[in-house]
Amino acid sequence: MLEEDREHWVDGICRDCQRWRHFHKWTFRHQSIYHYNAVFKQWLVVLKGQGDIRGRYLFKSDLQSIYRRNRQTIWVPMPSSSGKVSNRGFNQTVLLLEGANISFMDLLEMKASSTKQVYKSRLDRLKDMDKIQVKQDSGIEHLDRGQNILLFDDVYTTGTTMYSAYKALSDMGFTHIQGLSLAR
Repeated sequence: MLEEDREHWVDGICRDCQRWRHFHKWTFRHQSIYHYNAVFKQWLVVLKGQGDIRGRYLFKSDLQSIYRRNRQTIWVPMPSSSGKVSNRGFNQTVLLLEGANISFMDLLEMKASSTKQVYKSRLDRLKDMDKIQVKQDSGIEHLDRGQNILLFDDVYTTGTTMYSAYKALSDMGFTHIQGLSLAR
């Protein structure tokens, strides 16, 4: 976010997060490591589109650095649809965390949907804020609701996926939820 014009920031909050606060009364801390650009997009095509999982180690050092500062935090990978996982053979966020040797809890799953995210307009994505749910038999009932949770995703586009995951965990009583993505 360093490349974004900071004149639109208010109290260190970017325009996107300002909109979330204004329209949905959602105060959420999210951090991305990299800027989403053509190089990052090509890396995603190779990983997700071509299934070349060798790239899962590319961000290990940066993820490990963040993990060392958040050892007491429960890392939760953002889910992929069951169809995508079946076609690819992996969930990319799980793959990246495993590649970085970061322990995590797989607590969330996508609700069934007929339309892929990539085919949705920005407006359609912003409307789809209830697409993630807590997995049955995830063990979530045994967790301390005051525990810090870090939602991890590969790309933050509109924020609706993070919001949906946040909402699912918040509805379960969790109060300290943040987000981290590789790129935004």
